[in-house]
Amino acid sequence: MEMLKNRGLLFDDEQAAVECLKIISYFRLANYWKPMESDKVNHVFKPKSKFENVVTLYNFDKELRTLIFSAIQSIEIALRTKVIQIVSSNCGAFWFADKSLFSNTTIFSKCLSNIEEELKRSKEDFLIEHFAKYDNPPYPPAWKTLEVSSFGTLSKLYCNLADNNLKRQIAREFGLPQHLYLESWIKSLSVLRNCIAHHARQVLMW
Repeated sequence: MEMLKNRGLLFDDEQAAVECLKIISYFRLANYWKPMESDKVNHVFKPKSKFENVVTLYNFDKELRTLIFSAIQSIEIALRTKVIQIVSSNCGAFWFADKSLFSNTTIFSKCLSNIEEELKRSKEDFLIEHFAKYDNPPYPPAWKTLEVSSFGTLSKLYCNLADNNLKRQIAREFGLPQHLYLESWIKSLSVLRNCIAHHARQVLMW
């Protein structure tokens, strides 16, 4: 704290600041006070820069991540439902394991490997009951299997589908005229979701 004070950062309540730094690491908070620095090399703060403003910005970013993650979850559930319904009705219950339905075999193999790992890790009752009853085919149908797949795996499955008509049909469910828009959006959402899951800040990204 003395180092920050020597650099020009002001504190309204030093004891509260000490307690804050016990919970939030120095280097995590440092990302939020960088805009307050007038000298980026020596880390000298601009006049009237306050530690409490840094904490306010940190808390805002924390709340923003929560709001964004909630919105992404709603989109993810809707996308998962539409992909499962539309592709399964056109290509069967095990389409995700059919190499002929996908453009890139390397991506297909990676997705299938991820799905296998996700199935092994899952503790969902409906999967436990399924494997207790069936051992062939090796995967549960899409409406079970893809309920436990990650958003990243789901987005790759969609983007790698060879049938553009199917992809357009799904895109139209979201009011989009063509599949390329949806592909771009879900790729971006997948990256954003991973950033939020790892507590990456969403403000002051430079």
